[in-house]
Amino acid sequence: MNEYHPSHDLEYRDSSHYDYVCKKCDTADTPSGPGKLAEPCSAEDPEAKRVAKINAASGKILEDILESIENITLDEDQFLAETYARLVAAKFLGYSPTALVEDAEAAAQRLLALVEESEVTDEN
Repeated sequence: MNEYHPSHDLEYRDSSHYDYVCKKCDTADTPSGPGKLAEPCSAEDPEAKRVAKINAASGKILEDILESIENITLDEDQFLAETYARLVAAKFLGYSPTALVEDAEAAAQRLLALVEESEVTDEN
């Protein structure tokens, strides 16, 4: 294959070892052709993009939930029912509810630590 993959953002560089370098993943071609540049750009990892999209959506959902707690509009029983049903559905989709819960617990601990750190900073 002698074609560069279109996912790369190529920049010409006059070098004795290569001519083009991807500005996104820093991969260079070879004297004999595109080399790794014939493959999709590693900076465009679909799984990394998917995780970032999920994290952004989760952050917005969490923000809405925290606001409803603050405004005392959260129906806790309904919230727990929806959470339980979504964990069951996640299992049906092949995900591990245990892993999701463990990740959520770790995220909550990180957020609590940030809040505590912020409160200490505000006090000083």
